[in-house]
Amino acid sequence: MKAAIAIDSWKLAIFTRHLHEKGFSYEQKPGATKDDYLLIVETDKPQELGQLVLKANMEAARSKKK
Repeated sequence: MKAAIAIDSWKLAIFTRHLHEKGFSYEQKPGATKDDYLLIVETDKPQELGQLVLKANMEAARSKKK
């Protein structure tokens, strides 16, 4: 399955690090605005990817851009 993760540009480093650490490959695409991205992930482990997104979002919330 393919999953798209929409993120603000300042979260890119956090999400890509989490994806690399868990061995997910992804394709980075421009988002709807100049300030966001789409990360397209091909996976057969959607639950694991979902948990990764939750963890990356929690980390981003703790380091929220000021």
